[in-house]
Amino acid sequence: MVWYGMVWYGMVWYGMVWYGMVWYGRYRIEIETPLIEWRFYSAKTDNLTRDFIDRESSWSYNPIAWNCL
Repeated sequence: MVWYGMVWYGMVWYGMVWYGMVWYGRYRIEIETPLIEWRFYSAKTDNLTRDFIDRESSWSYNPIAWNCL
């Protein structure tokens, strides 16, 4: 019974990790990539955005909130 529980726990943990990787990959493709492309596109026409990108180049930074200020 102990081995059965360990195998079941390993399967559940592996499934959670795999599902998290798939969800994070979809998040990267559907959400972060358009924001990155939109940020550098707007940097070509907006000096304020371009200067802010030079100081803050984090993947977690949201350009829409900055341009709504």
